Amino acid sequence: MPLSKKKCVYITARMHAAETHGSFIMQHLIYELTRFPEKYDNLLSSYVIKLVPMINTDGVTIGNSRSSLVGLDLNRRWSEPHATIHPEIYFLKLAMEQQAKSEQGISVFCDLHGHNRRDNCFFYGCNKASDEGMLSWTKTRLLPKIFASIEPIFNYSHCRFKQDKFKLNTARVVVWNEMRVTNSFTLETSMYGKRSNQANEKTEALQESDLK
Repeated sequence: MPLSKKKCVYITARMHAAETHGSFIMQHLIYELTRFPEKYDNLLSSYVIKLVPMINTDGVTIGNSRSSLVGLDLNRRWSEPHATIHPEIYFLKLAMEQQAKSEQGISVFCDLHGHNRRDNCFFYGCNKASDEGMLSWTKTRLLPKIFASIEPIFNYSHCRFKQDKFKLNTARVVVWNEMRVTNSFTLETSMYGKRSNQANEKTEALQESDLK
């Protein structure tokens, strides 16, 4: 397939410096795609996959937890990033905007994060398709459902599909809202591991009781 006809996927990691999970997942993605390209021939013949292994390089270097070199949470600055104050995301967003306007567009955006309260892996997405057309509700949940059907440590019950007011400036919501990418997700990976299905049920029951 000609390059101009291929769809585009963006995967980013380490927006929050201490969430090292993103680096492990990114490392394995790079390893799989470069060492065993024949396994992913159908994928690579249809998609251009753009990987950003470490957004917050300065924050990682100086040992910050969530913030950048200037002490700001980059995942709360995506609506109006400043070229001097938030160069990491200013230029990344600029490149993504140009990609979104191209013939290829952006089919999937996924930002890799770590979660300190829930186990296993799960997605945060948006509530409806960016075009709000037919099957809008279903379109945003299809990819997470596929993940849950093939990956034992992916927990669909932990997935959330909404745009809270305090998260309107995050990468996931801005890419969905401004670039019209329906499949715009944050992949959360537990900071303390996975649980069996039985343990999950007990944990979820306790978590739900805490919220009441």
